[in-house]
Amino acid sequence: MSVRSDVIWWLKDGGLVRTERLTANRAMRVKRWRVVVPTTGSRWQTINENGERTDTFDGPDGRLAVTLTHADWPYTISGRATGNTAGGRGARGHVPLHLEFETQDLTLQPDVARSWELRLQIR
Repeated sequence: MSVRSDVIWWLKDGGLVRTERLTANRAMRVKRWRVVVPTTGSRWQTINENGERTDTFDGPDGRLAVTLTHADWPYTISGRATGNTAGGRGARGHVPLHLEFETQDLTLQPDVARSWELRLQIR
């Protein structure tokens, strides 16, 4: 049993876009799918425009905007303050906030691609 992940990084729409396509060779259930975007920003704001949610993080390097533009499955979005944990320590300093995208019980069917797309922009 295996899952294939094809990832493409694009420079478009004034930012960096990551597209991932998942394909399984037979039916399977992924118990937990999770993607975490660590940020150096210490101020977090959520903006909803035209039915699209964008989370922005203000930090010492500017403002990072993160948008999950597409997913073939339902997901939740949450933030986590790292505090004084290993997740909060980075090579260039403190990483105070993580933006998390997650789903439970993702079903993959044989040879049927499912995809998601994430856009990162500096504003």
